[in-house]
Amino acid sequence: MKTPLLASIVASALLHLPPAQAADILLAGFSADTVYRYDGATATVFATDPAMDGPSALAYNSAGHLLVLNEFSHNVLQFNGTTGVFMSTLISGAALAGAGILDPDDMEVGSDGNLYISGHFNDGLANVAKFDGTTGASLGVFAYSPPVHHTHGLAFDAAGNLYQGNVDGPLIEKFNGTTGASMGPFAGHVSMTPIGDLAFGPSNLYVTTTSGAGVARFDGTSGAFIDYLPTTPGAAYWGILVDDGTLYLSNLSAGTLRKFDAATGTFIGDITLGGGAFDMLSMAVPEPGRATLSLAGMLLMGLLSRRRKRQA
Repeated sequence: MKTPLLASIVASALLHLPPAQAADILLAGFSADTVYRYDGATATVFATDPAMDGPSALAYNSAGHLLVLNEFSHNVLQFNGTTGVFMSTLISGAALAGAGILDPDDMEVGSDGNLYISGHFNDGLANVAKFDGTTGASLGVFAYSPPVHHTHGLAFDAAGNLYQGNVDGPLIEKFNGTTGASMGPFAGHVSMTPIGDLAFGPSNLYVTTTSGAGVARFDGTSGAFIDYLPTTPGAAYWGILVDDGTLYLSNLSAGTLRKFDAATGTFIGDITLGGGAFDMLSMAVPEPGRATLSLAGMLLMGLLSRRRKRQA
Protein backbone atom coordinates (compact mmCIF):
# COMPACT_ATOMS: atom_id res chain seq x y z
CA MET A 1 0.00 0.00 0.00
CA LYS A 2 1.31 3.43 -0.90
CA THR A 3 2.29 5.66 2.02
CA PRO A 4 -0.09 8.54 1.12
CA LEU A 5 -3.01 6.13 0.88
CA LEU A 6 -2.33 4.54 4.30
CA ALA A 7 -1.87 7.95 5.87
CA SER A 8 -5.18 9.05 4.37
CA ILE A 9 -6.95 6.03 5.88
CA VAL A 10 -5.45 6.71 9.31
CA ALA A 11 -6.43 10.38 9.15
CA SER A 12 -9.97 9.49 8.12
CA ALA A 13 -10.30 7.05 11.03
CA LEU A 14 -9.19 9.73 13.47
CA LEU A 15 -11.49 12.38 12.05
CA HIS A 16 -14.57 10.16 12.13
CA LEU A 17 -14.30 8.97 15.72
CA PRO A 18 -17.58 9.42 17.61
CA PRO A 19 -17.44 11.96 20.45
CA ALA A 20 -16.47 10.79 23.94
CA GLN A 21 -19.33 10.07 26.31
CA ALA A 22 -19.85 12.18 29.39
CA ALA A 23 -18.97 10.54 32.68
CA ASP A 24 -21.73 8.84 34.63
CA ILE A 25 -22.30 9.89 38.25
CA LEU A 26 -22.18 7.56 41.24
CA LEU A 27 -24.52 8.50 44.10
CA ALA A 28 -24.24 7.45 47.75
CA GLY A 29 -27.77 6.36 48.64
CA PHE A 30 -27.44 6.78 52.40
CA SER A 31 -30.90 5.57 53.42
CA ALA A 32 -31.05 2.74 50.84
CA ASP A 33 -27.56 1.35 51.67
CA THR A 34 -26.84 1.41 47.94
CA VAL A 35 -24.55 3.17 45.49
CA TYR A 36 -26.48 4.21 42.38
CA ARG A 37 -25.20 4.96 38.89
CA TYR A 38 -26.82 7.84 37.01
CA ASP A 39 -26.18 7.71 33.25
CA GLY A 40 -27.89 10.96 32.32
CA ALA A 41 -31.30 9.34 32.00
CA THR A 42 -31.88 6.88 34.84
CA ALA A 43 -30.36 5.88 38.18
CA THR A 44 -29.72 2.15 38.64
CA VAL A 45 -28.10 0.09 41.39
CA PHE A 46 -24.34 -0.03 40.93
CA ALA A 47 -23.01 -1.48 44.20
CA THR A 48 -24.38 -2.81 47.48
CA ASP A 49 -23.51 -5.35 50.17
CA PRO A 50 -24.89 -6.50 53.54
CA ALA A 51 -21.93 -4.75 55.20
CA MET A 52 -22.95 -1.42 53.63
CA ASP A 53 -24.89 0.59 56.19
CA GLY A 54 -25.22 4.34 55.72
CA PRO A 55 -22.89 5.05 52.79
CA SER A 56 -21.77 8.65 53.25
CA ALA A 57 -18.69 9.07 51.03
CA LEU A 58 -17.28 7.69 47.77
CA ALA A 59 -13.78 7.71 46.27
CA TYR A 60 -11.65 5.89 43.71
CA ASN A 61 -8.23 4.63 44.79
CA SER A 62 -5.17 4.50 42.55
CA ALA A 63 -6.07 0.95 41.47
CA GLY A 64 -9.40 2.18 40.10
CA HIS A 65 -11.48 0.46 42.78
CA LEU A 66 -14.52 2.18 44.28
CA LEU A 67 -14.25 2.82 48.02
CA VAL A 68 -17.40 3.39 50.08
CA LEU A 69 -17.30 4.86 53.60
CA ASN A 70 -20.23 3.81 55.80
CA GLU A 71 -21.34 5.84 58.80
CA PHE A 72 -23.33 3.16 60.62
CA SER A 73 -21.31 0.02 59.85
CA HIS A 74 -18.07 1.96 60.49
CA ASN A 75 -16.06 0.56 57.59
CA VAL A 76 -14.69 1.22 54.15
CA LEU A 77 -15.81 -1.31 51.54
CA GLN A 78 -14.05 -1.91 48.24
CA PHE A 79 -15.85 -2.63 44.96
CA ASN A 80 -14.78 -3.18 41.37
CA GLY A 81 -14.76 0.33 39.94
CA THR A 82 -16.23 -0.76 36.61
CA THR A 83 -18.74 -3.49 37.50
CA GLY A 84 -19.63 -2.64 41.10
CA VAL A 85 -18.88 -6.20 42.28
CA PHE A 86 -17.94 -6.38 45.98
CA MET A 87 -14.25 -7.10 46.59
CA SER A 88 -13.41 -6.72 50.27
CA THR A 89 -13.60 -4.70 53.47
CA LEU A 90 -10.64 -2.38 53.02
CA ILE A 91 -10.81 -0.76 56.47
CA SER A 92 -12.69 -2.21 59.44
CA GLY A 93 -14.47 -0.35 62.21
CA ALA A 94 -11.76 -1.39 64.64
CA ALA A 95 -9.08 0.09 62.37
CA LEU A 96 -11.02 3.36 62.06
CA ALA A 97 -11.49 3.59 65.83
CA GLY A 98 -7.82 2.78 66.40
CA ALA A 99 -6.91 5.80 64.25
CA GLY A 100 -9.28 8.08 66.19
CA ILE A 101 -12.32 7.98 63.88
CA LEU A 102 -15.19 6.87 66.12
CA ASP A 103 -18.07 8.10 63.96
CA PRO A 104 -17.00 8.27 60.27
CA ASP A 105 -18.34 11.12 58.15
CA ASP A 106 -16.35 11.80 54.97
CA MET A 107 -13.25 10.75 53.02
CA GLU A 108 -11.08 11.92 50.16
CA VAL A 109 -8.16 10.43 48.23
CA GLY A 110 -5.18 12.78 48.18
CA SER A 111 -2.74 13.36 45.35
CA ASP A 112 -0.40 10.91 47.13
CA GLY A 113 -2.96 8.12 46.65
CA ASN A 114 -3.64 7.86 50.38
CA LEU A 115 -7.08 7.95 51.93
CA TYR A 116 -8.08 10.72 54.34
CA ILE A 117 -11.07 10.00 56.61
CA SER A 118 -12.83 12.34 59.02
CA GLY A 119 -15.23 11.70 61.88
CA HIS A 120 -18.35 13.61 62.89
CA PHE A 121 -16.55 14.64 66.08
CA ASN A 122 -12.85 14.91 66.82
CA ASP A 123 -13.35 13.27 70.22
CA GLY A 124 -11.04 10.42 69.16
CA LEU A 125 -8.18 12.95 69.03
CA ALA A 126 -8.30 13.09 65.25
CA ASN A 127 -10.02 15.47 62.87
CA VAL A 128 -8.68 13.42 59.97
CA ALA A 129 -6.93 10.03 59.91
CA LYS A 130 -4.72 8.77 57.08
CA PHE A 131 -4.77 5.30 55.50
CA ASP A 132 -2.99 3.62 52.62
CA GLY A 133 -5.43 3.94 49.73
CA THR A 134 -4.61 0.51 48.31
CA THR A 135 -3.99 -1.73 51.34
CA GLY A 136 -6.11 0.13 53.91
CA ALA A 137 -3.23 0.12 56.41
CA SER A 138 -3.45 2.87 59.02
CA LEU A 139 -0.92 5.68 58.62
CA GLY A 140 -1.96 7.41 61.84
CA VAL A 141 -3.57 10.72 62.73
CA PHE A 142 -3.18 13.29 59.97
CA ALA A 143 -4.85 16.38 61.44
CA TYR A 144 -6.22 17.39 64.82
CA SER A 145 -7.68 20.74 65.82
CA PRO A 146 -8.96 20.95 69.43
CA PRO A 147 -11.27 21.53 71.19
CA VAL A 148 -13.86 18.88 70.33
CA HIS A 149 -16.28 20.04 67.66
CA HIS A 150 -18.76 18.73 65.12
CA THR A 151 -17.39 18.31 61.57
CA HIS A 152 -18.90 17.65 58.12
CA GLY A 153 -17.21 17.51 54.74
CA LEU A 154 -13.67 17.27 53.32
CA ALA A 155 -12.09 18.65 50.15
CA PHE A 156 -8.60 19.21 48.72
CA ASP A 157 -7.78 22.38 46.79
CA ALA A 158 -5.60 22.52 43.67
CA ALA A 159 -2.49 23.13 45.81
CA GLY A 160 -3.13 19.96 47.81
CA ASN A 161 -4.26 21.57 51.05
CA LEU A 162 -7.13 19.94 52.94
CA TYR A 163 -10.33 21.70 54.08
CA GLN A 164 -12.91 20.54 56.61
CA GLY A 165 -16.31 21.90 57.58
CA ASN A 166 -16.68 22.89 61.25
CA VAL A 167 -20.43 22.76 61.95
CA ASP A 168 -20.06 24.54 65.30
CA GLY A 169 -18.32 27.55 63.66
CA PRO A 170 -19.90 27.58 61.20
CA LEU A 171 -16.67 27.78 59.22
CA ILE A 172 -14.28 25.94 56.94
CA GLU A 173 -10.92 25.01 58.48
CA LYS A 174 -7.72 24.62 56.47
CA PHE A 175 -4.89 22.12 57.00
CA ASN A 176 -1.50 21.77 55.36
CA GLY A 177 -1.90 18.99 52.81
CA THR A 178 1.54 17.51 53.58
CA THR A 179 1.95 17.86 57.34
CA GLY A 180 -1.66 18.12 58.50
CA ALA A 181 -0.80 21.24 60.52
CA SER A 182 -3.73 23.57 61.14
CA MET A 183 -3.69 26.70 58.98
CA GLY A 184 -6.66 28.23 60.78
CA PRO A 185 -10.14 29.23 59.58
CA PHE A 186 -10.47 29.76 55.82
CA ALA A 187 -14.08 30.78 55.21
CA GLY A 188 -17.37 31.15 57.02
CA HIS A 189 -20.79 32.77 57.06
CA VAL A 190 -23.41 33.02 59.79
CA SER A 191 -26.17 31.40 57.66
CA MET A 192 -23.97 28.48 56.63
CA THR A 193 -25.37 25.96 59.10
CA PRO A 194 -25.49 23.06 59.46
CA ILE A 195 -22.74 22.38 56.91
CA GLY A 196 -23.25 19.35 54.68
CA ASP A 197 -20.30 18.96 52.31
CA LEU A 198 -17.85 21.07 50.31
CA ALA A 199 -16.10 21.09 46.94
CA PHE A 200 -13.70 23.27 44.94
CA GLY A 201 -14.04 24.17 41.29
CA PRO A 202 -12.87 25.81 39.24
CA SER A 203 -12.08 28.99 41.20
CA ASN A 204 -14.70 28.85 43.95
CA LEU A 205 -15.35 26.88 47.13
CA TYR A 206 -18.94 25.64 47.40
CA VAL A 207 -20.49 24.57 50.71
CA THR A 208 -23.86 22.82 51.03
CA THR A 209 -26.11 23.36 54.03
CA THR A 210 -28.94 21.24 55.43
CA SER A 211 -30.99 23.97 57.13
CA GLY A 212 -32.53 25.55 54.05
CA ALA A 213 -29.98 28.35 53.65
CA GLY A 214 -28.87 26.76 50.39
CA VAL A 215 -25.34 26.56 49.03
CA ALA A 216 -22.69 29.13 49.94
CA ARG A 217 -20.08 30.26 47.43
CA PHE A 218 -16.66 31.58 48.45
CA ASP A 219 -13.58 32.74 46.58
CA GLY A 220 -11.43 29.61 46.35
CA THR A 221 -8.20 31.53 46.98
CA SER A 222 -9.03 34.16 49.58
CA GLY A 223 -12.06 32.53 51.25
CA ALA A 224 -14.09 35.73 50.82
CA PHE A 225 -17.85 35.14 50.87
CA ILE A 226 -19.55 35.74 47.49
CA ASP A 227 -23.20 34.70 47.75
CA TYR A 228 -25.70 31.86 48.05
CA LEU A 229 -26.75 30.03 44.92
CA PRO A 230 -30.47 30.02 44.05
CA THR A 231 -31.78 26.83 45.63
CA THR A 232 -35.20 25.53 46.64
CA PRO A 233 -36.29 27.45 49.78
CA GLY A 234 -36.20 25.31 52.91
CA ALA A 235 -34.60 22.32 51.18
CA ALA A 236 -31.67 20.40 52.66
CA TYR A 237 -28.63 20.04 50.40
CA TRP A 238 -25.73 17.65 51.04
CA GLY A 239 -23.95 15.81 48.19
CA ILE A 240 -21.90 18.04 45.91
CA LEU A 241 -19.80 17.43 42.79
CA VAL A 242 -17.92 19.64 40.34
CA ASP A 243 -17.42 17.74 37.10
CA ASP A 244 -16.29 19.09 33.73
CA GLY A 245 -17.37 22.64 34.52
CA THR A 246 -20.75 21.68 35.99
CA LEU A 247 -21.72 21.89 39.65
CA TYR A 248 -24.17 19.22 40.85
CA LEU A 249 -26.02 19.61 44.15
CA SER A 250 -28.13 16.93 45.80
CA ASN A 251 -31.45 18.16 47.16
CA LEU A 252 -32.15 15.62 49.91
CA SER A 253 -35.64 17.00 50.48
CA ALA A 254 -36.85 16.54 46.89
CA GLY A 255 -34.56 13.75 45.68
CA THR A 256 -33.27 15.86 42.79
CA LEU A 257 -29.96 17.13 41.43
CA ARG A 258 -29.61 20.85 40.78
CA LYS A 259 -27.10 21.87 38.09
CA PHE A 260 -25.10 25.10 37.84
CA ASP A 261 -22.24 26.42 35.77
CA ALA A 262 -19.37 25.95 38.24
CA ALA A 263 -17.49 29.03 37.05
CA THR A 264 -20.33 31.57 37.07
CA GLY A 265 -22.92 30.01 39.38
CA THR A 266 -25.55 30.26 36.63
CA PHE A 267 -28.47 27.87 37.17
CA ILE A 268 -28.82 25.21 34.45
CA GLY A 269 -31.67 22.98 35.57
CA ASP A 270 -32.93 20.20 37.84
CA ILE A 271 -32.69 16.43 37.40
CA THR A 272 -35.31 14.19 39.02
CA LEU A 273 -33.73 11.13 40.63
CA GLY A 274 -36.24 9.93 43.19
CA GLY A 275 -33.70 10.00 46.02
CA GLY A 276 -31.01 12.21 47.51
CA ALA A 277 -27.28 11.55 47.76
CA PHE A 278 -24.87 12.21 50.61
CA ASP A 279 -21.94 12.11 48.19
CA MET A 280 -21.38 12.01 44.43
CA LEU A 281 -18.49 10.84 42.31
CA SER A 282 -17.72 11.17 38.61
CA MET A 283 -17.34 7.77 36.96
CA ALA A 284 -15.44 7.39 33.69
CA VAL A 285 -17.25 5.37 31.02
CA PRO A 286 -15.71 3.72 27.95
CA GLU A 287 -15.29 6.09 25.04
CA PRO A 288 -16.68 4.88 21.70
CA GLY A 289 -14.06 4.68 19.04
CA ARG A 290 -11.16 4.07 21.43
CA ALA A 291 -10.42 0.77 19.70
CA THR A 292 -10.46 2.53 16.33
CA LEU A 293 -8.08 5.16 17.69
CA SER A 294 -5.69 2.48 18.99
CA LEU A 295 -5.77 0.63 15.67
CA ALA A 296 -5.12 3.82 13.73
CA GLY A 297 -2.25 4.67 16.04
CA MET A 298 -0.67 1.23 15.58
CA LEU A 299 -0.99 1.48 11.82
CA LEU A 300 0.65 4.88 11.82
CA MET A 301 3.51 3.73 14.08
CA GLY A 302 4.08 0.70 11.86
CA LEU A 303 4.15 2.90 8.79
CA LEU A 304 6.71 5.25 10.33
CA SER A 305 8.84 2.31 11.48
CA ARG A 306 8.95 0.80 7.99
CA ARG A 307 9.87 4.16 6.50
CA ARG A 308 12.78 4.58 8.94
CA LYS A 309 14.10 1.13 8.09
CA ARG A 310 14.00 1.88 4.37
CA GLN A 311 15.81 5.16 4.90
CA ALA A 312 18.54 3.54 7.05
